[in-house]
Amino acid sequence: MSIRKIAIGIGITIAVIYLAVSLYFMNHFLPNITVNGVDVSYKNAESSEEIFYAKSKDYVLTLLERNDLEETISGKDVNLRFVFNGEFEETIESQNAFLWPIRLIAGKDIELAQVADYDEEMLKSVIDNLSCMDTDSWIESEDAKLGEYDESLGIYSLTAPVYGTCIDAETFDEMVSLKLSGVESELDLAEEGCYIDPVLTEDTKEAEKLLEEASAYAGGVITFEFDDETSVIDADTIKNWLIIDDEYNVSLDEDRVAEYVDALAEQYDTVNSDKTVIDASGDVVSVKAATYGWEMNKEKTIALIIKKINAGQSYTGTVKWTRQAASHGENDYGDTYVDVNLTSQHLRLFVGGEIILETDFVSGNVSKGCKTPGGAYYVTYKEADAVLRGDDYETPVAFWMPFNGGIGLHDATWRSVFGGSIYKTNGSHGCINLPYSAAKKIFNNIEAGCPVLCYYIPGTEPANGKVSEAVSSTEKKDTDKTANSKKKKKTRNKTSKNNTSKDNSNTSSDDTTVTDDADNTSEDTTGDLTIEDTQESNTEE
Repeated sequence: MSIRKIAIGIGITIAVIYLAVSLYFMNHFLPNITVNGVDVSYKNAESSEEIFYAKSKDYVLTLLERNDLEETISGKDVNLRFVFNGEFEETIESQNAFLWPIRLIAGKDIELAQVADYDEEMLKSVIDNLSCMDTDSWIESEDAKLGEYDESLGIYSLTAPVYGTCIDAETFDEMVSLKLSGVESELDLAEEGCYIDPVLTEDTKEAEKLLEEASAYAGGVITFEFDDETSVIDADTIKNWLIIDDEYNVSLDEDRVAEYVDALAEQYDTVNSDKTVIDASGDVVSVKAATYGWEMNKEKTIALIIKKINAGQSYTGTVKWTRQAASHGENDYGDTYVDVNLTSQHLRLFVGGEIILETDFVSGNVSKGCKTPGGAYYVTYKEADAVLRGDDYETPVAFWMPFNGGIGLHDATWRSVFGGSIYKTNGSHGCINLPYSAAKKIFNNIEAGCPVLCYYIPGTEPANGKVSEAVSSTEKKDTDKTANSKKKKKTRNKTSKNNTSKDNSNTSSDDTTVTDDADNTSEDTTGDLTIEDTQESNTEE
């Protein structure tokens, strides 16, 4: 027999076998075929149905949950039963029997949407009692958030999102129904979207938009200096001030900026805080808050911060102040200040922490309701050769240093004695009357803004109301010469002789009882002043 005939015979044999096998698969499943995960290879429709019927006796749907948890739904618990209406016949008829050689190599899984039925009420009860449906144990998902700022790249990172365990009930019910109907063995809740997952993750386009917009705000660092302390606004702070809307647009929360400035003011503002000083006897004295101290200009500071952040710019410096003090230390008035004990009628001038002057003085007339108020003030300005004016007086002084409206420090050359209890019945309109030399020395050693700390201390009254001689004849002559040199201004200077007589008279006859508590001081001591447009008119004698 020739080779040609042998080849033809082999070809015919193969063709017959191929056709015979193909004919077989006209009513049987092809090789490597599964239906809903069940192997039905080489089975006809009837045999396939019998496999499913057998499987229903111990059918269990396994729920694969997060955190490596599993639960099951038994077919018996939901009265699972198979319902076949020619699905297998239709599936076999739809397959191409002539492709059986390909299926020997590559298998195929066929999903039938519904080959089983169940009791819906029973299923609802089973689902309600699943652990994964216990809302009290749910962990909510969280979007990725802004993380660390990479200065070298100039961009924020994103934190990892939190994938929680809150169930999307509608999706879950749908997927359980689908798996039961198809008699599938597993339901992976995460893969099938049964959880309420975070929306913003690193691989979403929203994340790219968020990082770009947020990072634009973090380009600069704002450093506020408070002597040896600083408060820094950097990328970590700024990210907590950013508002991210539902479309992941980013904006700066100005309310958060205002809260930050409020906290700074709470920490560093001192204008409303009482001060403490050490009096001449070494006791700690409280001086009530008045006008001296730090007071932040919140509006301007907020505007500064917003401007710098929006521009991505850095800033190092101070906040915006409405009022400033000497230091941010324990005592904000520093080491150069005027210490005024209104009870003992004694003043001390500190410069650089050293006492360079001590003097007695005369303050506001208590009997006429002009008692000088206690409090922490500052010198608003100083003026040489001023004229003090009131309703019934016009008095030139050589050194004028107001610190509380029309109340100030100045020389009083019409007085020859200072201190004691003169102020009770023969005091000023509220000012601190000083010896000429003392006023001059204070004037030459302080500037506008210098703290003036006025206080009352019960028990520090001068013994027996004793007064101190404080103005020398030389000082008086110098003062008179200064006063006479002014341009024909109407004055009410009294001679030293008349003042001495009057002061001594009031001292010897002073029987007035006065409570020296600072809380009892008269705050309205300027009601009789005529306020004119010039600085020198805004004064009290």
